[in-house]
Amino acid sequence: GLLTQGKVAEGSIVNVGRSYVAVGVRTGAPKPDIGNAAALRQALIDAGRVVAPSSTSGRFVRDQVVPKLNLPDTVTLTLEARGTEAAEALRAGRADLSIGPTSELVQETGIEVVGLLPADLQLVQTFTAAIVGDSTAPEAAGRLIEFLSSDTDLLLAAIRRAGMERPRD
Repeated sequence: GLLTQGKVAEGSIVNVGRSYVAVGVRTGAPKPDIGNAAALRQALIDAGRVVAPSSTSGRFVRDQVVPKLNLPDTVTLTLEARGTEAAEALRAGRADLSIGPTSELVQETGIEVVGLLPADLQLVQTFTAAIVGDSTAPEAAGRLIEFLSSDTDLLLAAIRRAGMERPRD
């Protein structure tokens, strides 16, 4: 849509990273099995209190994952404004599990990533770079996009550290 509106320059759109939705626990807490839908359901029931950001991933969990798992009323999902607030709720003990983008969970101290949601319950978020249609520095923007889409060891390591991977498209 941004391309057809002229908000980004044609030919400049490049997918640079992909993040998945994961489950996190407080550092040192037991890591539940979440390897399939049944195991994730049981982990959520055992936790009882779950937190997620109110962004795309949290709304996806609320609107898609929770209904598919048919969770009992004893499981409460709280959506916090941002991932940092969801992480704080987990660290403070107001929740026992956090669900959110891996790229957010790995940045938080006091939280360990348990693993990714099972494939049949997963939301893949792709991060894209593009030159803004009315950019005053399109050449510099193009060089940045070229760097972000390169396969240098340094860049690929940074993408992995950020809890993401290179898109396969």
